[in-house]
Amino acid sequence: MLYSLPGCSEQAWHADGEHLFASKDHPLLPLHCLNVFVPLVDIVSRGVRANGGTEFCLGSHRLTCGQEDIIWQSPQHKDTIGHLEPPAPLDCSAGSIVLFDYRVLHRGLANLSEHARPILYFTYARSWFQDVNNF
Repeated sequence: MLYSLPGCSEQAWHADGEHLFASKDHPLLPLHCLNVFVPLVDIVSRGVRANGGTEFCLGSHRLTCGQEDIIWQSPQHKDTIGHLEPPAPLDCSAGSIVLFDYRVLHRGLANLSEHARPILYFTYARSWFQDVNNF
């Protein structure tokens, strides 16, 4: 369960995991791990009702190969990898299902509301992969 408490600030950019077995010949291998979010309340990313949604750098998993420090939070990651598109905030209804590549750059936004923002968080991985950094 992920909670964004009232008044919490935004996170810095990060990916939940790095690329595996990266090389010049095969810089982008298929997905090895998938994140699943199920918000338990409506998610509003911007404005006075903003409750700490998630913002994504769409396609950033194609740019983070070889960036081992991408799993550590940094406000510079978006610029460091050369992601030029504006970030995509996610607004969705309670009970929606959000799937994203474990290697995608993202951050939690500030919760400006008066209520906690709970999200169920699941990670699905290939049978041979174990996440030793997050779990």
